[in-house]
Amino acid sequence: MSAQTSKAQSLEFGIMGGSTNYMGDLSDMKINFNLTQPAFGMFVRFNPDRYLAVKGSFTYGTIGGADSLSSNPAHIARNFSFKSNILDFAFLLEWNITGFCFPDGESYYGFSPYLFTGLNVFKFNPQTQYNGRWYELQPLGTEGQGSTQYQDRHPYELSQLGIPLGGGFKVRFNDNWNASMEIGFRTTFTDYLDDVSSNAYVEPAFLKQNKGSDNPAAELSDRSGEKTPWSAQYNKITDDPDTVDKVSRGNKNTPADFYLFATVSLCYRFPLPGIKCTSF
Repeated sequence: MSAQTSKAQSLEFGIMGGSTNYMGDLSDMKINFNLTQPAFGMFVRFNPDRYLAVKGSFTYGTIGGADSLSSNPAHIARNFSFKSNILDFAFLLEWNITGFCFPDGESYYGFSPYLFTGLNVFKFNPQTQYNGRWYELQPLGTEGQGSTQYQDRHPYELSQLGIPLGGGFKVRFNDNWNASMEIGFRTTFTDYLDDVSSNAYVEPAFLKQNKGSDNPAAELSDRSGEKTPWSAQYNKITDDPDTVDKVSRGNKNTPADFYLFATVSLCYRFPLPGIKCTSF
């Protein structure tokens, strides 16, 4: 057994492509593969040694959900759907579990599984289709946000922070090129990726009073009437205490939505003078 030293410190630039998905009220809080959408992005990664890496990335994707895909008859009756573009900027710390080193001048393959976490900033904007037209849902205040009747409900922010968690597998082709496969969950602090959170439906009269009769806020806050005869079989939760609690608008017991990226990446390495690593 012989030891060889090489430059471990390096800077990498890469591109990635794959898919995105969402977990929330309109996916029954599970991954529905029918909702998978494409994603792509780019990143820069600094490797101070063989075990740690610092990565900055930008990823663009689309998420969506639809009650029509649910196995729950009550959710089918609810009849909500949405889509949203996701712009994700992440700062990540990676841990190469077995170490990932480039032995300059040596032509052998290398690999390592890795885990990562960090902080991300993302932008989203849920929309839905109604009468052949797409509407942005946040300005409509479908749960009474911004209305005089619900002064404690404020419009949710379309730019939010999250915590990435995930892992993957890296493989080295030569001194300059390597690839990876990874899956990363984005834990968010919002329950409004899908514009659905509150258990109770807002009275349509309040929305029409605040938004105007020609504004579709009332229609889009409760779409069960479009799904007959299902809607006739269920009573809805409203702010009226006499309402029978059978169908809720959202689920406050799950106070946050999630999204994820599953990607394959290819990157090019630029060696930097500095730390040496030892391979055996």
